[in-house]
Amino acid sequence: MVLEAVLLALMGADVRDLSLDELLDTPIAVASKAQARTAREAPGIVTAMTREEIHASGARDLLEVLQLIPGFSFHTDVEGVVGAGFRGMWGHEGKVLLIVDGIEMNELLYSTVPLGGRFPVQIIERVEVIRGPGSAVYGGNAELAVINVITKSGRDLMGASIGARYAHSHAGFYDAAGGLSAGWAFENGLDLSANLALGQLRRGHGTYEGYDGRTYDVGQEQKLEPLLVDLSMKFKGASVKFVLDDYKVAARDGYGLASDTTPVMRFRTYAADVRYRLAKWESVVPTVYAQWRLQQPWEVTDTSSDLFYSKTAQRVKGGASVAWTPLDNLELLGGAEVYGDFAALNDPTITGTQTDFQGAQTVSYANVAAYVQGQLDNPYVNVSVGGRYEWNSAVGSNFAPRIALSKRIERLHLKALYSGAFRSPGIENLNLNPAIAAEHTQVAEAEVGLQLSDLFYGSVNAFYMRLENPIVYGIDPATASERYVNDGAFATGGYELDLQLRGKRGFMRGTYSLALPAENNVETYQVRGRPDAILGFAAHKVTLSGLWRIGKGLQLGGSAVYLSSRYGYLRPGGVDADGNPVGALGQHPETLTMNLWVGYENLGLNGLSLSAGVDNLFNAPVAYLQPYDGGHAPLPGGARAFYLRLSYAWKYDR
Repeated sequence: MVLEAVLLALMGADVRDLSLDELLDTPIAVASKAQARTAREAPGIVTAMTREEIHASGARDLLEVLQLIPGFSFHTDVEGVVGAGFRGMWGHEGKVLLIVDGIEMNELLYSTVPLGGRFPVQIIERVEVIRGPGSAVYGGNAELAVINVITKSGRDLMGASIGARYAHSHAGFYDAAGGLSAGWAFENGLDLSANLALGQLRRGHGTYEGYDGRTYDVGQEQKLEPLLVDLSMKFKGASVKFVLDDYKVAARDGYGLASDTTPVMRFRTYAADVRYRLAKWESVVPTVYAQWRLQQPWEVTDTSSDLFYSKTAQRVKGGASVAWTPLDNLELLGGAEVYGDFAALNDPTITGTQTDFQGAQTVSYANVAAYVQGQLDNPYVNVSVGGRYEWNSAVGSNFAPRIALSKRIERLHLKALYSGAFRSPGIENLNLNPAIAAEHTQVAEAEVGLQLSDLFYGSVNAFYMRLENPIVYGIDPATASERYVNDGAFATGGYELDLQLRGKRGFMRGTYSLALPAENNVETYQVRGRPDAILGFAAHKVTLSGLWRIGKGLQLGGSAVYLSSRYGYLRPGGVDADGNPVGALGQHPETLTMNLWVGYENLGLNGLSLSAGVDNLFNAPVAYLQPYDGGHAPLPGGARAFYLRLSYAWKYDR
């Protein structure tokens, strides 16, 4: 009773002003293409973070937003790149799908999604996540999770907004990033928006030590430069979108050994999406769409560099779907799509990491898919059943089924789900191993959620994920070249807890994630002598974020992330039988990072906000560990840094 009284005093006790119900009942589009449903009713384990929650956390980019969502963790790959893991599985290479305003952003050669500094938060309106497979709807890169990033629309803006951040650490400049958005929704249904975000950031501070003992200063020499341009036009049922994403990484760690130079690697995406949704009939809604992507990922144009790589990939896709509601309690969706993937050498020089396509300078693949899903609501249990059949010219046919049982009873909801998923090999997977096959995942999940009062909400979910025939990356010891193979089964299990408190004077959100190995037949993922651990991953993660409106515009916000200890190859361990340097297995200590800020809203001008804060308050030893035995030592993360944030939003008052 005393604790509840304190929380009521801090968060506000006037229930007329509470927004927890509105938050929980906000439609989420990512879980179903037919009709958006709330997180409690969606046929999946779904998390959404609003612009308000993202701002309150102090996150500077998408990586730091996802760090606060159950299940996600982040690890180093190669060449200074950091990617996502999910529920103890390495998801960076084609297992986690990223969508920005309806456009898939996984690069087409290796299917990866590099993060860190990329997608600054200044232009993000909302982030939605399916914490589980989405292959039945989205196809082969949605094997473990789906991330849907929604930028600011004309309706959200009704004017313009600008935001900027500058940070400084003990070693000097740390990061600077900014975003500019402008948009308008007209009375005739026309919605126009333009978003621009850019910056320059450090991955972190500290010394990188390769397995040969050579070092370099990450704070001084590893730079991240994001640039994102997002343009959108909607008119009634039609929409046209364009995205330019240009992300640069300058780093010396390469494939594990510190190099003498600092090559600049580039990930570029040009993408356009055109679609038309015909709302002529009340119960039948057809949609047609076309999408184009041109990408140049992992690009290093210096032919003298050991990391030289220059290729272009394109995807041209078209599709159609029909949503049909024959009864008030029955929704049906069916669709088909076809796309072609094309890749070519930009430079025929074969040096560094550059290869041709099995003796050719170009390659192409075709893909055809059809999907169907239905949802029947009834007084006893809501049933969602669906599946996706996909044929690829290189790997043949794959099928992903899904069934979900759910029921909401006033403030209680229950879910039980089974999903099959698959990942088709990417262009370079096939190039480096033409015999590679698709991998498949079987996932069982269950969730219970309860809104305890007008202030409190909690949910807990349990999961079991089994990856069969996984596509595993490694280095061929005989040739020192990249390779991909299908390996043995790998499974994890655990549970996740999400607690929310929300009132008129603020909100708090806490999560807990547990992921443990249930089966591990992939040698490169194993921790020798510790079958209860997964290489690179923390078994336990706890997060906390929130905002307290102290009064008269004054606010206090922040976030914290705790990770239990992790196993990895942390330091030089001598040489192997061939004389190659190897790493020594060790245990990275548990870490607690905290972001804390204080700010003021409407600072002398309506819409003007200023805040000052500190990242990594306790200067914890942040490190991105490689989640496979690939010859790469941990990449140092952020040290303590002090920052200022300034934002201004102008809205036309009708």
